[in-house]
Amino acid sequence: MTRRIVTTGDLAATAAAWRRDSEGNVLSAVLITQALLDHLSRPGGRVVAMS
Repeated sequence: MTRRIVTTGDLAATAAAWRRDSEGNVLSAVLITQALLDHLSRPGGRVVAMS
């Protein structure tokens, strides 16, 4: 889902929009990586997140 962040001069609304989008994009990648760490087969491996 793509959302545009519209700046209307309301800093609180702009901050809320950035937080919402950040949680959807960044936090989900962090959480899925954290959940899968025990299942990685080789030490020193890499997790590559692409969007």
